[in-house]
Amino acid sequence: MTSCALCGETAALVAYRGTDRLYQTTSGIFTIVSCIRCGMSRLHPRPPDLRPFYPQNYWLQNATANAYRRLVLRHHVRFVLQALSTGRVLDAGSGGGLLTAMLRERGAQAFALDLSPAAAALAARQGIAAVAADFATAPFADACWDLIALFHVLEHVPDPRTHLQTAHRLLAPNGKLIIAVPAFDSLQRKLFGTRWNGLDIPRHLHHFRESDLRTLLEQSRFRVTRVKRFSWRDSPAGLATTLAPALDPMSRLVRGRRSNPFTLGLYAALTTLAAPFTLVEAALGKGSVVMMEASRL
Repeated sequence: MTSCALCGETAALVAYRGTDRLYQTTSGIFTIVSCIRCGMSRLHPRPPDLRPFYPQNYWLQNATANAYRRLVLRHHVRFVLQALSTGRVLDAGSGGGLLTAMLRERGAQAFALDLSPAAAALAARQGIAAVAADFATAPFADACWDLIALFHVLEHVPDPRTHLQTAHRLLAPNGKLIIAVPAFDSLQRKLFGTRWNGLDIPRHLHHFRESDLRTLLEQSRFRVTRVKRFSWRDSPAGLATTLAPALDPMSRLVRGRRSNPFTLGLYAALTTLAAPFTLVEAALGKGSVVMMEASRL
């Protein structure tokens, strides 16, 4: 029986049932439940082995995708650099290392870590110092990082509290932690339900409201110092994928369906049209993503 990552309660109410809309790795139906004590949501039961739901070419990249990612990741890069005056940065859950590379290009001492050996190898081929390891057991000395970034990591891991405790141990005194997760209390989730891209069934094991993430950080001896509810990488494109997952370029790439100028143009137009809505929902405090900067206490 899975328990709530926030309060430990096991009893829960069914919120949604759905399947893998994005990558179609399975036709199985999965259940998302909400804790009866604190309201935080989670996948239940949790699959014993998540590897089948991460395709072998999950980290596949091409020039077009990288050009687009470079454009929209500038928002993430700025968010990190605004928190860092000097020191060493660990991009934990780095994927292929593009964000790490962009931080290094701007003078940051950035390093990459990912659970996937394929992802770490891809980062290493770009000349980035990269480690393939589980963040919770990563081979680093205590207090050796000035900033740790966990962009879209906590929703994937079985025990997010352990990840935050690890971050606290690895950060130097007054070190900074940057976190981004889909916002379960977003307007998009309320409008689209199981179609909302932020659920990413079954890869997302936990579904955080902004208050859930803030509470979990405070319980892990962090103080939240900055919050943003919009991301150029996640918000407009996420809504476009919610509306038309078959057009999502990464989904097509993973599933072996090559994009063409027509499908790319349709997806770009849909993303552009989605931008005003996602900016408004963020201004209302109901954006589809929440990014937090927190200081180690």
